[in-house]
Amino acid sequence: MNRDHQVNVSKVTAYQKSYIMKSTQDLIEDELLRFCEEGHFEALMLFNNEGIPMVEVDLSEYYNKDGMAALSAVLSQSAELTEEFNVNTLVDEVSLRTANKVRIVSRPFQVDNAKLILVAIVPKNLPYRKVTSAAVQKV
Repeated sequence: MNRDHQVNVSKVTAYQKSYIMKSTQDLIEDELLRFCEEGHFEALMLFNNEGIPMVEVDLSEYYNKDGMAALSAVLSQSAELTEEFNVNTLVDEVSLRTANKVRIVSRPFQVDNAKLILVAIVPKNLPYRKVTSAAVQKV
């Protein structure tokens, strides 16, 4: 029986071994990279509710990471204030559109007791909701 177990373990592929060895952060980063590419986003970032970056997938060099961290915290606070203003309201997205029609989308959500914010930088005229929803579900 021990030999059978060794045979099964030896059949594990190199990809599976690397997947098993990766940290949770690495796995989330891989998934966010996949979603970023799928949605043709310029960036996809995950922050805690204080704006501290947890995972960043930046396909563009044009964005200031510290500025995005601060913006994520402000957008999260905006969502919280909106929910406090109207008790029956649950904000699941805050979106800004710049003069050149790039969208900055903030999706606050919770995993266990941790409040997180997914921020996507979306080029003009591209759909984003399906991809950001899938990313939130995956995290």
